[in-house]
Amino acid sequence: MASTDKPTDIAFFLCPGFASIGFVCALEVLRAANKLSGRELYQWDVMSASGGLVPANNDLETMTNEGFIGGQKYQSLIIVSGMYPDKATTPKTRNQIRQLARHGTAIGGISTGAWIMAEAGLLDGYRCAIHWENAASFTEAFPTIELTKSVFEIDRDRYTCAGGTSSLDMMLQFVARDHGHHLATQIAHFYQHERIRTAGDLQAEARDTVIKIKSEKLLRVINAMEANVEQPLDSMELAAHANITPRQLQRLFKEHTGYSPNRYYLDLRLRHARLLLLQTAMPVIDVAVAAGFVSHAHFSKCYRHLFDVTPTEERRRAF
Repeated sequence: MASTDKPTDIAFFLCPGFASIGFVCALEVLRAANKLSGRELYQWDVMSASGGLVPANNDLETMTNEGFIGGQKYQSLIIVSGMYPDKATTPKTRNQIRQLARHGTAIGGISTGAWIMAEAGLLDGYRCAIHWENAASFTEAFPTIELTKSVFEIDRDRYTCAGGTSSLDMMLQFVARDHGHHLATQIAHFYQHERIRTAGDLQAEARDTVIKIKSEKLLRVINAMEANVEQPLDSMELAAHANITPRQLQRLFKEHTGYSPNRYYLDLRLRHARLLLLQTAMPVIDVAVAAGFVSHAHFSKCYRHLFDVTPTEERRRAF
């Protein structure tokens, strides 16, 4: 996006089951920018692969144009996806997105739009953000891409956000860059948005973890657990991350979480496995390995104990 005398042209590409609130928040920032400035600063098209009505994740439908309008020059294309981004586009659509990028269009993603960008090869060497529910499956699918826990990331001509109201903050950053912080602040106040978040703000899930954990040592151990899911660390290795003894580690977890380190670590790995089962088509045995289990039987037993359903039954429900 760039500040010029002409309106900035933006295209929204909606995938079936797209995140409604993320799309609406982004669009409303542009509408408010025009309204409050008294000028047409932005204009937009809303499109999809087949055109027509596209259902959102709340079943509300939005009318779209078909495909990419021939000859239209967009400064930005924003992809809005939902819960299952790996099934949201076709090779043809991803090729069209790549062509736009090659011709200088900035590419953005809302909610799980980053997944589609990654599938199209547009995030190699870029930082990105995605909704925390999809972080585990994204990392599994694209291990070389730098995924952060931020509410949004703007990295050169790629920008991504975690969805929800984070798309409002991301778009406000663009308005501030294009037309000044005063207008961006006016828009935030217009929508009763008390503070414009920055890329340094963590997503709610990650931020709540930091707030709840009162011990820096415990936080270091949990970060080590999260970074070593497929090959779990033993108690000595975990304790070493906080420069404490295994006995002190036990007391630390009991005091702040109510669980032993082993129990906390096991639950963390199982929740990681659940996200992979629900969000990818990985075989169940591969999910077990990715969560640090060497035995399918042990994985199934632990999974059922925590979620009251076997991994196979969980996968059957999801697909």
